[in-house]
Amino acid sequence: MELDQRIEWIADLVERHQGGAQPEQIQREAKAVFAHLRPDEIEAVERGLTARRVSIEALHEVQRLHLDNLQQELAAIRAAVEPWHPVRTMLDEHDEILRTLEALEELNEKVQKASALERTVPAELRILAENLLAAEHHHKREEDVVFPELAKGGIGMTVKAMSDEHDELRAMKQALRGLADRAADMAFADFRQKLGQLAQAIVFNLGDHIYRENYILYPAALRMVPDKALWTELKRRCDEIGYCHFKPVH
Repeated sequence: MELDQRIEWIADLVERHQGGAQPEQIQREAKAVFAHLRPDEIEAVERGLTARRVSIEALHEVQRLHLDNLQQELAAIRAAVEPWHPVRTMLDEHDEILRTLEALEELNEKVQKASALERTVPAELRILAENLLAAEHHHKREEDVVFPELAKGGIGMTVKAMSDEHDELRAMKQALRGLADRAADMAFADFRQKLGQLAQAIVFNLGDHIYRENYILYPAALRMVPDKALWTELKRRCDEIGYCHFKPVH
């Protein structure tokens, strides 16, 4: 479906939601349309809806219905597996990574509004960069343990693309740490510009990566690998690689 068609669909959804349509029906349709909407298309959608005199606030209400639906799906995934399960652990680690992204976004907003470098900013930025880099064990467990099993199921191109994204994200996170180390020696305008570019790229790309793993890849893993004994073996191999800076529940 082309973007213009999705905009028309979303406009219709918003209008029916405002008109009192059943929330359950709106949720089902929102899931179908937003599942194919890339994050970078949201701005185009909002422009298209504005041109059609559709309230952006009303759009956000429908988006919240969709988010509630996704959260319910994620809760169901968590409930379907034991606390020791590799997928459960990876979901928990994603929660921590997302909290770090929120903190990075907040720090970037503070810097963009500032007129000079605050003394504490380089240290704060370095901690956030180190926390993001500490997720390398998470990525390695995916690449070395879970992804190969999915490749056997015929989605090798998908997991290869996700692994490639790990490499791209790793370079961004290393650049962020380097920027923290150089901050005090840079002109503030240069630092602010580079931080804005890096922070936005990391928040967007890593957030989108986690979204696709949470709602597409991990559910696929549970369907494709139903054997609990195999997951027990995969857990043992995950233990050998190690975990992030916080310990998972065993």
